[in-house]
Amino acid sequence: MTIRNETAYFLHYVSFTRPLHTFEMNSEWIHIKTVNEKDYCGIDGINIWDYEWKYDNEHINVKTGINGELKSLYPFFIELPNRKVEFIAEEVRMGVYYIYIKKNNRIETKSSLKIKIKIARDITNEFDILGFIANGAPEDEYDSLSSRILSDIINRKGNIEIVENAFKLLTEYYGAETIELKVADFKVEIEKLSERIREKTYANTV
Repeated sequence: MTIRNETAYFLHYVSFTRPLHTFEMNSEWIHIKTVNEKDYCGIDGINIWDYEWKYDNEHINVKTGINGELKSLYPFFIELPNRKVEFIAEEVRMGVYYIYIKKNNRIETKSSLKIKIKIARDITNEFDILGFIANGAPEDEYDSLSSRILSDIINRKGNIEIVENAFKLLTEYYGAETIELKVADFKVEIEKLSERIREKTYANTV
């Protein structure tokens, strides 16, 4: 089944109306944050409010929020071209949600982070936003930019902040005039670049 994520009544219904007695507690899911509706909520590289949520009528029992009360909730999922993002959203009061993910969902290791840094560098160099790589600049020319964007993605930054941080960094390195001369629409280009990095690294943003 498919729902629109703005359907607050539905989320309230599936969060509170299912019986518990026929199900054992599922310990795989953990509460990772509390958010207001429409506030940025990044899971597995995407903002969940930007996508349509689906569920399959299968509910599970989890310990909820801070007090550990047992409730029966529906796991939701978002279908993307190359993966599925799973989570639970429990409306605890009007417009406020507890968000849960599986314990081992996208846990980063030093090894996996190194791989993501390399991927981010390659994508940024291929993108070559200022044209420096095409003119013979070394492969680490944009390392500060690729690392900044990847870090912002991992640390749950929204597009506005990612763009602002990228602009601040590049103007400090090259000057505002260079940026304005070489990039027609900085916001659009950085958003394209960050989305490409997010897609290819599946960066964890919970």
